[in-house]
Amino acid sequence: MLRCTKLPTWGQLELVVEQLNGNIEDFRPLWIAARNEQQGSTEPKEPPLVGIRPGSSKPDAEDSIDSRPQPPEQTTESISDLFVEFLDNLEKVSTPSFTRVPTGFTDLDILLGAGISPGQFVVITGRPAIGKSTFALDICRSATTRRGLPALLMSFRLTKTEVLRRFVSAETRIALHVLRAAMLSDEDWDKLARGLQEIGEAPLFINDGYAPSIATVTREVRRVVADYDVKLVVIDSIQQLMSHQEDDLRRRELREMSRAFKLLALELHVPIVAVSGVGHGVDDRASGPPELDELGGIDEEADVVIAVHRPDYYDLMSPRAGEVDLIVCKHREGPTDTITVAGQLHLSRFVDLAWPSPHLGPDESDQETHSDSEPEPEAGMPF
Repeated sequence: MLRCTKLPTWGQLELVVEQLNGNIEDFRPLWIAARNEQQGSTEPKEPPLVGIRPGSSKPDAEDSIDSRPQPPEQTTESISDLFVEFLDNLEKVSTPSFTRVPTGFTDLDILLGAGISPGQFVVITGRPAIGKSTFALDICRSATTRRGLPALLMSFRLTKTEVLRRFVSAETRIALHVLRAAMLSDEDWDKLARGLQEIGEAPLFINDGYAPSIATVTREVRRVVADYDVKLVVIDSIQQLMSHQEDDLRRRELREMSRAFKLLALELHVPIVAVSGVGHGVDDRASGPPELDELGGIDEEADVVIAVHRPDYYDLMSPRAGEVDLIVCKHREGPTDTITVAGQLHLSRFVDLAWPSPHLGPDESDQETHSDSEPEPEAGMPF
């Protein structure tokens, strides 16, 4: 029998057995017994809820807890050793080559410390149809088209075609409903031609698999990060990975997901941004921005939580028509604040209010304001 000084994870064992053309299920009892012996327990541990299929009480083999990211091995170090590492990190972060991912919004980037840092888990939340996916795609566009950073978008709500249509609308300033109906004017075709090269060269990778498990998502993220040196991962949305409806089980599942995504961000040293709606059953209770206790537990391991809120969504006569609040309601390493931007949902994008927008093309130097006169998209459009 092959003996190891350190028990491999279930994911590692799967890879080895696959290479040997064996049956992984033959090793399950042995592996569980070895894990229990290592942990000083003879009782089988209750499997987590993450990865359990609807209608099943047991996780699939591919969705085992051990295919999730594993925490780093714990070590004990002196403060003098840690201080040397701390100084080294300060010097590294201050260099231009350090890869922070900008959100594309000036004040928000300043608040977050020049953007989102590798290893951070960021949650974008808000009530239905408020602009969460639009904001997430804005971050992808800023990273890929402005900085040339490869990004992965795991989209479980929109198809690849829908994502691309929104991307093109935001970049070219051609109204989304015009692109959907394919009714482009000569001016629109000129805009499309000018933006064709920049859009075509954007290093954005899109996966639109329908409602996969958490284990499937983490495996795909690892693969794409390794193959394409991806610097940003965006997941839209967490709710599409849920397998339970009962509140207590949903909270436990969301906490498990939060932990899994945070560990994955640390393991791969990339920021992970996840879109998440408010907790089950609270959508109809209020018209204001969601509170942290409404998120169902997905915020527990998050480094940053940003709530998207549009006052004119609930009050068409609001004096703040066209404005969008990006409410940083949790910031583990800095202050919280509200950043107000302009909503241009007919172009599927948000832009800065007070600063020249980084989203403008080279021939569009006008400063963006929230008083854009073009019409809003039709009612019921999924944002």
